[in-house]
Order: sequence, then structure tokens, then C-alpha cells
Amino acid sequence: MLTVISAHSYLAGVVAFLICAGLLPLVRYTAAYLGVHDLPGHLKIHVVPIPRVGGVEIGLAILISLMLSPFGSSPHVTEFCLALMVIWYVGLLDDLANSFSMFRLVAQLFAGVLSSQTRGA
Repeated sequence: MLTVISAHSYLAGVVAFLICAGLLPLVRYTAAYLGVHDLPGHLKIHVVPIPRVGGVEIGLAILISLMLSPFGSSPHVTEFCLALMVIWYVGLLDDLANSFSMFRLVAQLFAGVLSSQTRGA
């Protein structure tokens, strides 16, 4: 049986998918224009350059769908989104500037601690 809560969850998922699919061509074009590509190499599985900033539309889609969702106003959702945005921002920095692995690890550990606090642990 479809409840109001599950209907809102499905709606948020559909909105996130549509936003992500709609932004994909724009992000690919912008990455090509700016030259932000991952080049093929002996450790890569792709044979042509691919855009490195694919997480941009995913992060925007998640944020927009949660802002439109009635669950977006919950303090737990807000804190969890903050943890997701820390990981997203560090991933974006890594795509653009190849940051140090220790920096990424510390940021992801911080986001994990932040998200575990949202459960009331």
C-alpha cells in the first residue's frame, strides 16, 4: 500500500532523476569547454577522455529534490545533507585539482562522524 510518506519519497526520487538527467548535457558541455577531462591511460578503462565533474548534477539534484520534499525541513535531513555536501565538495576539489588522499580521507571521516550524529548515536 502506498502511503503518503512513500509517495513523497518516490516523488523526490523522480524529481532528482529528472534534474540530474536535465543537467547532464549542460555539465558535459561545460566540462568539455573548460577542458576538465579524465584522460585515458593504462590504469583507466575508458579509451576516450570523459568529463570529471559528473557529481555536480548529482549533488544539485539531491539538494533541490530534498528542498522540494516535505522531509527537507527535518533537522536530521539537514545534518545528513551537510555531511553529503562535505563529501561532494571534496570530490569536486579532487576532480578539479587532484587533492591529496589524506585530505579526502579526513574530510570523509568528518562527514561520517557528522552523519552518525544525525541518528542520535
